[in-house]
Amino acid sequence: MFPLAIISDIHGNRWALEAVLEDIEKRWISDIVNLGDVFYSPLDPNGTAEILMRYCIPTILGNEDRILLEYGSNPSPTLKLTKDLLSTEHLQWLSEFDKTLKIGEVFLCHGTPFSDSTYLLNNVTSTGLSKRSNEGLNEFVKDLESNIILCGHDHIQGMKKLSTGQIIVNPGSVGWQAFDDNKPFYHKIESGSPEARYAIIYESESGFEVEFVRIPYDFEAASEAATANGFDDWAYTLKTGRLKSGK
Repeated sequence: MFPLAIISDIHGNRWALEAVLEDIEKRWISDIVNLGDVFYSPLDPNGTAEILMRYCIPTILGNEDRILLEYGSNPSPTLKLTKDLLSTEHLQWLSEFDKTLKIGEVFLCHGTPFSDSTYLLNNVTSTGLSKRSNEGLNEFVKDLESNIILCGHDHIQGMKKLSTGQIIVNPGSVGWQAFDDNKPFYHKIESGSPEARYAIIYESESGFEVEFVRIPYDFEAASEAATANGFDDWAYTLKTGRLKSGK
């Protein structure tokens, strides 16, 4: 299954997804996996669903996918709009995603093997965001037999090779390059540029090699869609890779 293209955190950004899939096709890569958070956004979740359903890409459930399915009594404006834009067929398809998935020697999770709302490569404390220690990473993956562990959720491209020989890879986000969160402590993540991100794993005689890819796309169109739906904060982030607020 190598080379293997890894996409994650599309967040309903059809324009970014189209650019990434076109780049993957130009490289003659046929195997793709998707690490979740597929729809949640004020962009084009419907168009995103139609594309992914045609491609039949193995996909797992992200935390925002799960929240969309749970859909409590007080949804956020973004969550409500996302659900309103999706068809019953799309939501049924989403409900069929596994939380984690093992394909050959590759293990897919959105956050960690045990939680879709916890970062794997990075740790959030009261003092900010930091790289998780080798010891901390080993605790999360010590029971996995897979040589390659793929994760998303924090939208930050990165990889780590463990003493066990396993590698952990985060491909970054296809469609949303900056956000903030209050859990477990307030933090913000900003890539600083609007390009779509993904990653490729190649197999070589010396092991596995990872290429992190950034792809320009029509982020102005995505930004205009956010504005048209009343989300100026998303519009700004899509054009800049930064948050609009001064937090």
